[in-house]
This record gives sequence, structure tokens and C-alpha cells, in this order.
Amino acid sequence: MKKPSVAVTGMGIVSSAGSGVASFSEALKSGDSGCTLCTEYPELAYPLVAALFKDFDFEKSLAAFSDVPMPIIDRALKAARRAPRSIQASLIAALEAWQMAGLSSRAIDSSRIGLVIAGQNLNQLYRYRLQQNLQYSTPRYALHFMDTDHVGVLSEVFDIHGEGFTIGGASASGNMGLIHAKRLLEQGILDVCLVVGPYADLSPLELQAFYSIGALGGERFSQEQKKASRPF
Repeated sequence: MKKPSVAVTGMGIVSSAGSGVASFSEALKSGDSGCTLCTEYPELAYPLVAALFKDFDFEKSLAAFSDVPMPIIDRALKAARRAPRSIQASLIAALEAWQMAGLSSRAIDSSRIGLVIAGQNLNQLYRYRLQQNLQYSTPRYALHFMDTDHVGVLSEVFDIHGEGFTIGGASASGNMGLIHAKRLLEQGILDVCLVVGPYADLSPLELQAFYSIGALGGERFSQEQKKASRPF
């Protein structure tokens, strides 16, 4: 039996080097990594060079999707207005991909749409900040500290009733997500699959650990921040 063909029909991105496929593509062509010197964490005893979401505003970004049906926008506001930043960024990127694929205008059985969240340990900064004032922690934390919160929020917003799960493979998580989505489509389990590669919102604890093993540039790139992340 011949496997059905699989195609990428929509893409979306939120990043320090540009939000939106067009903006990010231009950043790639110009070699802009979005890295800058970060001074947010005085508890770190070294210069931190990082790719920061300085200008990300969830509600402002959401309002830019004028062609997306209002029920989706309303559900997004309700589900993610107080969610960790990683979930908000994932939702905005997913909306761009959903819109590009034209899924709002297509009659697709919601049980035939699936969701793969490619990543682990996503909301560390959210957890870290709550630990500073445990007495003021929100009951929402019971949901938000789990990576499956991405599955719940995006499934609710896009009315996805098909298979949904998280998968992790360290730096290869995004690739693993695409591979598993392709398998689900080829096996006829789904007709559409949304793959989301969230960013891990790291706390000073994780940043210190990565610095200690030499995974952060620190002093090496403190004067040349744009050269800190050039994988190609």
C-alpha cells in the first residue's frame, strides 16, 4: 500500500531574530542571531549573552491576526493571557502556521487533527519566579509546570481532538516532532498535524549550569554579541 504524501503547508515563528516567517527569513539572510548582552539576572556572576524576547507582547501579537476567526482569538485570550511566556510564544507561532495553511477555511474533522509538542522543561523561569514567593503562587501552576500544558492550551484554542503529546530529544526535539508527525500522517491516523517547537524559558539556575559546562559564550562574546550564535 502506497503511503500518502506529506507536505508542510504552513509555518510560523516567534524569535529574538524576528517574529513571523518573512522577518525571520530576512534575519537569517543577514546573519542576525538576535543575541544581546542580558542584564536581567544580577545573581549571575558572569556576562550573559542571550537571545531575548525583548519586545514580545502576547495580546498585541494576537491582535495582528485579523483574518483568523474570532472564536479562535477569543479562546486564545482566555487560555493563554496568564500563561507562561513559552506557551504564549508557541500559540502566536502556531496561529501564523494555521493561518498560512488556510485551516480555518477548511472543513476538517477535529478528531483527524493532531498536535505534537517538541520540547521538554519549557517553563523553568516561570517556576523559578514562583519559588521566590511561594505564598503567592497561583493554583494555575498545577497545570503550567507540566510540558503537557502546551498540549492542553493549543488543543483547546484550535479545537484539536486528535492525538496530542509531547516528545523530547534535547537539541533534536524539533526534528523528532516532525518525524513523528510525518509517521502519524503516513499511517492514516491523522489528516493534519500541528508541530510546535517551543522555546525553553530558562531560569538563572539552568543558565548557570549551561555556563559551567561551556555551553554559553559569556565573556568570550561579551564584546561581540552578534557572533555568539552562528551555527552555520
